[in-house]
Amino acid sequence: MPGPRAAPRYASEVTRRYVPLDSQSREVLARTRYGALTCADSPDGERWWLLLDPTEAGHFTPAGTAIDLGDTKPTTEELRSIVARLGFVTSTDWEEPRFASFRSDFGMPVLTARVSTPQQIKADEQRARRVEEIDREEAVAELKREATWRTSIAIAASAGLLAALLNWPAGYYGLMRLMLLVTCVVLGVLVHRATACPWPWFFGLALVALIWNPVVPIWMSREAWIPLDVAGAVFFAMLASWSKGRLPSKALPRTQSIL
Repeated sequence: MPGPRAAPRYASEVTRRYVPLDSQSREVLARTRYGALTCADSPDGERWWLLLDPTEAGHFTPAGTAIDLGDTKPTTEELRSIVARLGFVTSTDWEEPRFASFRSDFGMPVLTARVSTPQQIKADEQRARRVEEIDREEAVAELKREATWRTSIAIAASAGLLAALLNWPAGYYGLMRLMLLVTCVVLGVLVHRATACPWPWFFGLALVALIWNPVVPIWMSREAWIPLDVAGAVFFAMLASWSKGRLPSKALPRTQSIL
């Protein structure tokens, strides 16, 4: 393999700085995560370069490493062999870039791959697992908050119906009708997310919304309302008991794997 060469000065705009292999520090080289095969024109013809970056392409510090591969395009097997001799491993196949890449003195990337030391790969995997664990913990906490809100709303509705057994001004009962309608709609959405079979609860919520609807109110004597208020309070108490601690089963895509 030919020795390192300096960057050609006649090439296109420089958007990334590289240094030869023998000038690169061991610390930066050990942090390599990205490799790119490029081709640049020179007075002597095309030259092929292996560029090693300590971060993803597009970042500007620290400087990457440029290795002159000569005037013949290496095969992927040869690239893997070159990388292995440097103490690196490729964790992905060498393939054409999927996104628009930078242009440097060494030309545009032709093939790219993840290139790292075994220690760096292990550290990246541990970091990725930790990030995934944190995401899971945050997702579970979010779902638990939703379950708590669902339970609290049902308890509040039950308490409101029990309070209706007392003697309140007429305005309280009008406000209670409106609040029960909103509560039934909200609980309907939350129950739908919490179970694959929400229909029994849907039926009860629809019945409550119909009996206590504020649009076309049903007028009855106080004595006639008492058993209905008690039945409604019991229904919401049962819903709260069922809801307590139940995480939504129809969660967002990023949380489905934890349910």
